[in-house]
Amino acid sequence: MKILLAEDARSVVQVMTSRLTSYGYDVVHAENGQLPSTSHSCLFSTTVSFHDG
Repeated sequence: MKILLAEDARSVVQVMTSRLTSYGYDVVHAENGQLPSTSHSCLFSTTVSFHDG
């Protein structure tokens, strides 16, 4: 399964990419709000929010 990761903080991108690929996901990173030109998948909009306690 392919996951689109839209995040500006490079450290967060590195950690999330590492974690998601370890679970078997193919991670595509959208830099500056732009989709990579290799993205051919249908996109589904889902909001995932993490909050510090």
